[in-house]
Amino acid sequence: MPTSHFCLFLVATVHGFPSLPTAYRPADLPPVHVHLVPHTHDDVGWLKTLDQYHTGSNNSIQHANVGRVITSVVESLSRDPARKFIYAEVAFFQRWWRVQSNATQAQVRKLVDAKQLTFVNGGWCMHDEAVPHYIDMVDQQTLGHSYLKDELNVVPVVGWQIDPFGHSATQAALLSAESGFDGLFFGRMDYQDLDNRLKNKAAEWMWRPSFSLGGDAQVFAGLTGSYGGNYGPPGGFCWDVHCNDEPMQDDPSLDGYNVDSRVADFVEAARWQANRTRGAHVLFTMGSDFQYEQAEQWFDNMDKLIKYANAASAKTGVTVGYSSMNEYVSAKLAEPGVEYPLYTDDFYPYADGLNVSVCALTQAAGSVAGHDTPFVLYNSLAQEQTFLIGLPIVKSPWPVTNYEPDNTPNAAPLTAYFEATLSAMSLTSFVLRPTSAMSSAKPAAAAAAVPTSAAPAAATAAAPFSVSNGFVSLDFDASGALRKLRRLGSGPLLATPLTIEPRAYTPHKAIKDSREDDQPSGAYMFRPKSTAAPLRADGVPASFELIGSSGDLVQEVRQRWTSWCNVTIRLRQGRPTFEMEVTAGPLPAANGTELILRLTSTIASNASLYTDSNAREMLHRVRDFRSSWTLKQTEPVAGNYYPATTAAYIKDASAQLTLLVDAAQGVASLADGQLEVMIHRRLTQDDSRGVSEPLNETEYTKPYVGTNEPDGGGLVDGNGVRVDLASAGGEHSGRGLIVRGKYVVSLERPDDAAAVWRPAMDALYAAPTPYFGTGISATPNAKTVPATTRAVLSSLSQALPPNVQIVTLRRLNSGEVLLRLAHQFGINEHPALSRPVSVDLASLFAPEVLAVSSAVEMTLTANQRKDELLKRRQSQPTWRVVGESVGPPGTHAWRRVPPLDWATSTVISLGPLEIKTFLLRLA
Repeated sequence: MPTSHFCLFLVATVHGFPSLPTAYRPADLPPVHVHLVPHTHDDVGWLKTLDQYHTGSNNSIQHANVGRVITSVVESLSRDPARKFIYAEVAFFQRWWRVQSNATQAQVRKLVDAKQLTFVNGGWCMHDEAVPHYIDMVDQQTLGHSYLKDELNVVPVVGWQIDPFGHSATQAALLSAESGFDGLFFGRMDYQDLDNRLKNKAAEWMWRPSFSLGGDAQVFAGLTGSYGGNYGPPGGFCWDVHCNDEPMQDDPSLDGYNVDSRVADFVEAARWQANRTRGAHVLFTMGSDFQYEQAEQWFDNMDKLIKYANAASAKTGVTVGYSSMNEYVSAKLAEPGVEYPLYTDDFYPYADGLNVSVCALTQAAGSVAGHDTPFVLYNSLAQEQTFLIGLPIVKSPWPVTNYEPDNTPNAAPLTAYFEATLSAMSLTSFVLRPTSAMSSAKPAAAAAAVPTSAAPAAATAAAPFSVSNGFVSLDFDASGALRKLRRLGSGPLLATPLTIEPRAYTPHKAIKDSREDDQPSGAYMFRPKSTAAPLRADGVPASFELIGSSGDLVQEVRQRWTSWCNVTIRLRQGRPTFEMEVTAGPLPAANGTELILRLTSTIASNASLYTDSNAREMLHRVRDFRSSWTLKQTEPVAGNYYPATTAAYIKDASAQLTLLVDAAQGVASLADGQLEVMIHRRLTQDDSRGVSEPLNETEYTKPYVGTNEPDGGGLVDGNGVRVDLASAGGEHSGRGLIVRGKYVVSLERPDDAAAVWRPAMDALYAAPTPYFGTGISATPNAKTVPATTRAVLSSLSQALPPNVQIVTLRRLNSGEVLLRLAHQFGINEHPALSRPVSVDLASLFAPEVLAVSSAVEMTLTANQRKDELLKRRQSQPTWRVVGESVGPPGTHAWRRVPPLDWATSTVISLGPLEIKTFLLRLA
């Protein structure tokens, strides 16, 4: 992505490389050694597709040819054994590697063995950190790590997250420390945080962000891009073919001889950077987006810089050489007496616009009327689960429950609901069989619904009403607006006034060509013009409909707020939570719309909000406050928005209100007792962050730039007319995007709340998807469904404890099985479920499914044995942290348990939020 250093939620000033003093006295200054680390940053899809970036096609959008970059780098490295290069994106390397000759592959292996070519990060891509679920982060990094291990016997030891906008605690503690990384480097952070770090020599630090995993889940972290908020070289030292900086001209017989001035510029840059961190070693990241297509131009200039700067080092005190990130981290670790500041938070707010778009189920079950419809559900969770399943159908003798919006075309006309109880980690087959014997009142296993094309219903209650399921009671006024939430149970009544209201921010619009002093909202930037306005002046739905009654499988209050925003509040039988389903769009486009859903209670939250880090640790946020610097709040709305991958909550001494989301979204608490979540955004201006188009998603969009396909590539519009892409110019047509999101809400006492929301979070994330097919058949003894079930396969011998999930179970090419087990509760979240728990691997699986003969404990990404990693770390010096005694950081007792030794015991233990990875060998 572009090398701009600031993104969503705050508007930054531009930080370029500063003006520097013109002379130094080396005798008065400590020595500095500069590590030149050549690199390229290759987005795995951004403005073009992955394959277009790799092959160099469609350069009218962006010039980039990653295949040529890798070839050119290999050629340049082969010319001089002193040269070095780092590479990160395995998705591109794999595409290049598989078509190389045996001779080229042998040469690359030689370069790797000689440490001229090293791999950093090593994931399939450089994933985002704000919004992915930790399972997706682990999976993609494991994919890259396994490829590098298999092909080159490479194990990356340094994290390289230079381009994501903001950085998560999970990335540091899990994807770095637990993956075997010794360092983690990135370029982007909040501009005020960056300024503060530069003033306090804190551009490199020890990052220890997980209270659950403790002190040993730490990583040395630092900034790239000469601390300018990006990942490029110092100002004036970009020697790519697409750059215009002054080259090293060392022929005195020609005009432009500049060795002395170029060395002087280099020394000044090195001294400036050394004064913003600690120790004698500094990092120059020599490269940027898709650079090194002509690598020799880079290396020729760097060769000269190294030669002449080192020749002058006796006078300047500055030396320089090619290096890698592995070498740089090792050099920082080996420096005696250098202490680094400690950081325990993450680096948000700093997140992109978090839209949710959940596709409706297909009409695969359209033939259900009059016919048996077999299908399969897979429960990936390690405990028995009861899910509410909704299937689109064409017609049925049953009453049906409708949740489709009125304006959705081509939707199945009906949706049948039924509850499915699925064994732990099992495949279960079902037969949906219509039967005329069923009555229309309260069918045993299916709820019912009205046609999707029904006209908006008027209010069906003339007075306030309540819906209850024995666990939760929801009080509504006569307009259908929610007014109170009560949590029923054996203990004292827990209740709070509660309103749920969709509102909309008006985005700021630029009038000065989107310059920094007039920054508009856009695809990257969230900058509302004012507070969120109600969709209706009276703050209540325009109409509503009450479906179901006490004792039904599902009760729903369907609120219609506008023609483009509907909210369904759903109460399921026997659940301590209630659901909300929001359908929104197309949003009004004239001035742009940024739609939120706001929950308002009387919880005395004391300016605090808690959000999850990639579905792991819950992090404490405080309104208008940052723990490591004094915040100057310039954006009171955007500056308090945080990413929530799965969960957010507010609490006081007696109650906790938790909101679970089915996909990552932005959340905030702008006043005590409030929670709001971003639902949908539609904007009319580009925010000048690289994509060169507004966030205005419609059915048909013509490109904003040229194309290599003048005939439109065969694309036709809704009227069958061929689209001429060559003369497009970004025209939008057709309807705007419609999104649907599901939310789960709970009200619990703080000490017990995690026992409800943690399992509900897993169930929302891992909701089963129906699989239909002719290969699925009912057995002769199958009962009817709505409701017939038959367990096809359960992998486990018994359900796991309620605080443990199986994250990964995958057969590898070697015949081994990759297993990951995760403790799902954070430290001190619950008096019982936050405790360490034991699992016996020998008896975990049903022997007819997986007969395990032995197991080896691995690092998180399974590319090295855990005991070998610990041995390596024990042999290294100890990082020194400001204010702490010299020695390894303190750890929890359960973190000191040695790796699994199968011959001694097959039982493993998991502490709070621990994930352990194993290679299982089968009998």
